[in-house]
Amino acid sequence: RVAIYAEKLARRMNLSQKEIEKLTLAARLHDIGKIAIRDEVFHKPDKLNEAETAIVRRLPFFSWKILDALPTNDDVVKNTVLKLHEKLDGSGYPYGLVGEQIPLPSRILSVADTFVSMTSNRSYRPPFSKEEALKNMAALANVHYDPEVLQNLTEIIQ
Repeated sequence: RVAIYAEKLARRMNLSQKEIEKLTLAARLHDIGKIAIRDEVFHKPDKLNEAETAIVRRLPFFSWKILDALPTNDDVVKNTVLKLHEKLDGSGYPYGLVGEQIPLPSRILSVADTFVSMTSNRSYRPPFSKEEALKNMAALANVHYDPEVLQNLTEIIQ
């Protein structure tokens, strides 16, 4: 689902076919680093403790490392995945990038991934409706999410 939304967003935002293909591949592989993290952490019904949060924040590095070892090694795909959890206000990770320091493919992937996550069932909460997810994300436009990407997602969903 993440790859489907990322591709729709990329097309709507007029990325080139090559950029769309790389973004779609990044979307399909963005969580590959989860294999390096114990399942108990991702399926924990309670809030993560400090040590668990630190492990989860390493997920982009784990994914990057695995992608780096693949024969299809591609810097754009790796860097899109690596910077997926950056936030426009600099509060994201792993680098604390701000605004347009975050590549557009990563900003698109962030919106797609968050929307799918929010509308999916989790061990710690039931899924949000599409409308609730968009409303929650809109409250963080210009803070966490690129407002143009978010506006395009809203139009796709509507």
